[in-house]
Amino acid sequence: YSLFMRCKLYLFIALLYSFSCLIAGGKDSLTIVKDYQNARTDEEKIFASIEFSKFYLARDLNCSKKYMKEAKNLSEKKGIAEGVAESICVEGEINFLLSNYKEAEANFTEALSIFNKAKKSVGMGEAYGGLGKVAYKLDQHDAALTHFSEALKIFETNNYRDGLAGGYINLGLLYEDSQNLTQA
Repeated sequence: YSLFMRCKLYLFIALLYSFSCLIAGGKDSLTIVKDYQNARTDEEKIFASIEFSKFYLARDLNCSKKYMKEAKNLSEKKGIAEGVAESICVEGEINFLLSNYKEAEANFTEALSIFNKAKKSVGMGEAYGGLGKVAYKLDQHDAALTHFSEALKIFETNNYRDGLAGGYINLGLLYEDSQNLTQA
């Protein structure tokens, strides 16, 4: 690899790590453990498991998968659509990190549909962002631009700063790859 490509790879890895910290809500591991241990209702258990799953995305994909499945199964059993969608979105992140792009695309598409029916716009933005990352990795730059732009519209409407930061970084990388340095 050239120096430029290595720097770009390191930046991408750093962005993935930052993204996993952002989607874990910026909580430290102790807070996540306490939330998980103190969860009393099914809904609290579901979302504590999702937090754990997101926390482990950059650390241990097997642990991430374990907590994702726990949240997904309980969400399906209890009919909690947002929990199902969040779990599927995390499953998409796991598949993305494992370079299973077609599976990740299917996960994000399914999550988007569920979030849309549940009218959870920030979740829709996260799913669009996931679809954009998949399209980017598959060199489908027009699709990536469309998905990232949809995510940014949603994040701007909801003033979701974490999503905005990640979305603009992803757009910058996309424009850089297209040699559109001014836009990047």
